[in-house]
Amino acid sequence: MLQLQVPCSWYFWALAFGFNLAMHNLKNILISVVIVSNLGKIIRTCTCLYKQDSTEHHDHIE
Repeated sequence: MLQLQVPCSWYFWALAFGFNLAMHNLKNILISVVIVSNLGKIIRTCTCLYKQDSTEHHDHIE
C-alpha cells in the first residue's frame, strides 16, 4: 500500500511542479521557440544567399 502511494504522490508532485514551472516560464519558452524558429529562417536565408553568391562567383570565373 505504502509502496504504491509513494510513486503516485511523487508523480503528482513532479507533475504539479513541472506544470507550475511551465506556467511560470511560459513566456521564456515562447521567446525561446520564436528565437529558434527565427534562427532556422536566418540559417536558411544565409544558406540561400551563400549558394547564390557562390554561383555568381562561378559565373564571373567562367
